[in-house]
Parts: sequence; structure tokens; C-alpha cells
Amino acid sequence: MTSPASITVLYDPHCNLCRRSALWLTHQPGYIPIEVMAAGSPAAIDQFGDFGRLGDDMVVVADDGRMWWGSPDAYLVCLWALRKWRPWAERLSSPVLAGLAGGFFKRVSTHRMAIGAILGPPKCADCTPAT
Repeated sequence: MTSPASITVLYDPHCNLCRRSALWLTHQPGYIPIEVMAAGSPAAIDQFGDFGRLGDDMVVVADDGRMWWGSPDAYLVCLWALRKWRPWAERLSSPVLAGLAGGFFKRVSTHRMAIGAILGPPKCADCTPAT
């Protein structure tokens, strides 16, 4: 199977951790273009439709239509797309660390609102505001 040429990351705009993560992704050098989009936004609905639990967890959609939903898959795809973090994505998806990575990303995802409340909203002029 070929690698995607670009990915779109759909995130929960009501979650401060998600908003911070989306901002962080856009500022990392990548091997492929990464677009971030607030789940449920008019742009996301226009491009991907309005389906089920969108916003409950991160969703990554490749330019070829493949989709990764939640942890650890969506998180590892994002790391794989980044120059500095691809080696970590490969390590964390290895048989030795996959279970540990899955547990870690699942725990972060489950507690993302609490973590986001501690961190607060991202401080930038162009961040998607929570509505």
C-alpha cells in the first residue's frame, strides 16, 4: 500500500488539548502536508459529511480516502507525517511498544477535556475559538 500524499486531521474544537495539538501539528515540519479542521465545522461537513461521533476522538483522513479514528492509530499517523516524530511513530507501532502506546493514547484521549482544562486555551491570534 502506498503512503498518503497528505492528511487532514479533524479535531474537537471544544477541547483545549485538541486545539493546542492541532496548532502544534501545523507548526511542525512534515514529510507530507497536514491540514487541521475543526470537526463539525462547515468546512469539515462540506468535505467529509456529518457522520456520527465526529469530534468524540481525533480522526485522520488521507488524500486517498483512508481513515484512522482514535487512539492509537490516528495519533501514530500524525506522528508518522512529521519529520522529527516519524522515528517515534515507527517505534511506538512496533510489537514491543504497541500495547503501551495504545494504552497511553487511549488514556490521554479519555481524559483530554480535563487535561485541556488544566492547560487552558491556546494563546494565538488565529486559533479556532471554542463555540
